[in-house]
Amino acid sequence: MTKQQLYESLVKSGVQLAPVDAYTFKQLAEIAAPYHKSKPAVPDPVSAPADPDPVKIPTLRFESSGWCPELCISYTQGFYTPRSRREYDILKKYATEHCR
Repeated sequence: MTKQQLYESLVKSGVQLAPVDAYTFKQLAEIAAPYHKSKPAVPDPVSAPADPDPVKIPTLRFESSGWCPELCISYTQGFYTPRSRREYDILKKYATEHCR
């Protein structure tokens, strides 16, 4: 990379600079150093542990609408898939059916 190219890349990044002739290449490189962080290494796909299967939360069926005081939310008649295991455990006592 030339001095001019380095200067132009800094200006495009939004860095306010004096004219290019006011800097040496070394000075521009020092200014650019914080903006050129190295990317983290990508883990080797062979040695990376496999992601565990996501937890499947059953769908609940409500016969009527109501209020859940533990979660401070209302639920409506019909089918609903809770967002977390905790939400499922709390709402299942209000449901008429647990679907898979």
